[in-house]
Amino acid sequence: MNVAAQIAGVVLVLAAAGWLGWRWYQRSHDTAPAATQARKSLRAAQTSRKRTLRPIDKTLAKQRRSLARLTSTRGRKLGRYAKITLYELWVETPSGAGELSREVDAFVDDASSSRFTATRFLALGAFALAFKKKTGKVFLSVDHPGFVHLSTVGPKERERATKFAAKIKNAGRHAETLRIERPREAERLSVQMGHLERKRLALQSRHDAAVRDAEAALQAAGRPQPSQPARGLPSDRGGLPTDPWGLDSPTLG
Repeated sequence: MNVAAQIAGVVLVLAAAGWLGWRWYQRSHDTAPAATQARKSLRAAQTSRKRTLRPIDKTLAKQRRSLARLTSTRGRKLGRYAKITLYELWVETPSGAGELSREVDAFVDDASSSRFTATRFLALGAFALAFKKKTGKVFLSVDHPGFVHLSTVGPKERERATKFAAKIKNAGRHAETLRIERPREAERLSVQMGHLERKRLALQSRHDAAVRDAEAALQAAGRPQPSQPARGLPSDRGGLPTDPWGLDSPTLG
C-alpha cells in the first residue's frame, strides 16, 4: 500500500514538473514567426541602446573624476614616503599639514649638518638639547610655515628620500600656478560635461522610444488572434434563396 502511494506521488510530481516545463518552453520558445521577429527586434533595440550609451557613460565618469580632482583643496595625490603624504596643493605629516607654496622647503641631511641642527631645534624644542647625534643617521626634514617635521631615514634610503624631498619642493613651486589655472580648467570641463549630458539624454530618449515600440510589438505578437467569424449559410453568400421552391408564396393554394 505504501509503495503504491509512493509511486503515485512520484508520478504526480513528474507530471506536474513536465507540465511546468512545457509551459516554460512555450513561453520562452514561441515558434510564431511574428513573435520571434518581435523578440529579435527588441534585443536589437536594447543592444543598440547599450552600445550607444556605454562610451558616453565612461567618458562622463572620467570627466567627473577629473572635475572632483580640480575642485579638491588638496589635488591629486603625488606620493607617500616616511609617513609623509604629498598632494598637488597639500602636504600631510605626523607633525602637521598645510597648503603647499614656495615657502615650503624639504631636504635630507645628517645630524651633523648645521642646517639640520637649526631645524632640529625648531622641531624638537627643549628636547633638542638631549638629542644625541649619531653617525650615519639621516633625516628627511619638511619645513612648512605652520610646522616642522623630521623623519628618520635609513642610510640606504637616502637617495629615495632626497628624490621625495625634491618632489615636495617642486610641488610647492607649482602649487600657486595650479590654484590659478585649476578653476578655469574646471569651468571648461563643466561646460563640456553639460553638452555631453544633454547629448546623452537625447540619445537615450530616442533609444528608449525604440525599445518601447519593440516591447509593444512583442506584446501584440503574443496576444491570441481573434477567432474567425462563423461561415454563413449559402443564402448569406449570395447563393440559393431562403425558399427556393416558393412554398411560402401567397399565390399557392
